[in-house]
Amino acid sequence: MTQGAFYGTTLRFKWPFLINLIGFLWLSCTGGVSFLLAQQVLPVKVSCATCTLTWTEVLRLGEGDAPGFIARPFLTVSRDHNGRYWITYSEGGLPMVYSPKGQFLGQVGTKGEGPGEFTRPWGSFPIPGDSMAVLDPVLQRVSVLDSDLRTVRTIRLIGTHYSAVVTNWPTVVTNGIMGTAASVGLPYHEVDLSGTEGSVLNSYGGSGDAVGPQNSGRLLGRLASGRGDWFWTVPRNEYSVQKRNLQGEVVESFISRPPWFPEPAPLRWVGPTPPPQAVKGLWEAPEGLVWVFVEVPRSDWKAVWQAFVDDGAIGAPEPQTLWRTNVEVIDLKTRQVLVRGEMDDLVNTVLDDGTVAVYRVREDGIPYIAILSGNLSRSPTDVEFPSSKR
Repeated sequence: MTQGAFYGTTLRFKWPFLINLIGFLWLSCTGGVSFLLAQQVLPVKVSCATCTLTWTEVLRLGEGDAPGFIARPFLTVSRDHNGRYWITYSEGGLPMVYSPKGQFLGQVGTKGEGPGEFTRPWGSFPIPGDSMAVLDPVLQRVSVLDSDLRTVRTIRLIGTHYSAVVTNWPTVVTNGIMGTAASVGLPYHEVDLSGTEGSVLNSYGGSGDAVGPQNSGRLLGRLASGRGDWFWTVPRNEYSVQKRNLQGEVVESFISRPPWFPEPAPLRWVGPTPPPQAVKGLWEAPEGLVWVFVEVPRSDWKAVWQAFVDDGAIGAPEPQTLWRTNVEVIDLKTRQVLVRGEMDDLVNTVLDDGTVAVYRVREDGIPYIAILSGNLSRSPTDVEFPSSKR
């Protein structure tokens, strides 16, 4: 029981009520709710003391000296409807495509600004049929490619869009930055891609704060598909997971405050301060579980940073040398954290089947992308695998 003074009157609240009230007020103040709902603050303690998470490497991409060699950390990995893997780079290289078994199939397009060309492809996502869509924020457009990797349509966009999920094709929801009166300061945009000009139908999800060049990073978050007429959004620097209907309204929301992510993290990092935490992605499993992947500083990050500075290098060390990944599995039925696990790898992308992509370097210095499958074990004899086809 706790007490609170309100204009000379003593109020008494039970702790569960107070926690839910604080959570609701927090969500309301950040503009993340479009109607009244109960905000759930997840308990720190896990509900399954015997559950464990293990990871198995199922595939390697770009390993060795053959074409398709992975020379540097990647930006995103995605899969098309044929099971092929698409990779884009943060430095702006052309998209690279690999078969479902990991063989390199080739690069997509050429460098430039014309049809079938890319300047800085940021990510790709499958659309109905055998098609794939590639976002190019610099060119402010999305290119649609057929199963033979040929560009068949180019759609111009307003603003810069970095990721997308298909909700009701040709409608998608994107995460990006727009300067129009109806969309400024809002991170998520419902866009109609039926023509050659993307039409913004709605924007939402902002905090109501003014957003300028110095804090535009707060508009960059994570999107994930749901298993029905909903999808998921997560701010990049905040462990706050929102389930939204196709109109963008929040229908369920979870906040987690574990010791390794006690509050919103800084949007920018400048060494030698600890690297900030960030949600890397999430996946909704068929059995009503949501897997959330969070990058956290490695225990030796300070030594890595100091060695980098002592070498006189420019920029920052490779991300996988500064961060690793924590995983929480949320049970949507009980609204508790079922199990929590740690990964030595830095997860870069969470794929549509629950596998994850990480960047690794062999002992001989050869880099590659590893696709890992997670296994949830409730007991030594009871193992659950993500029930999806690969």
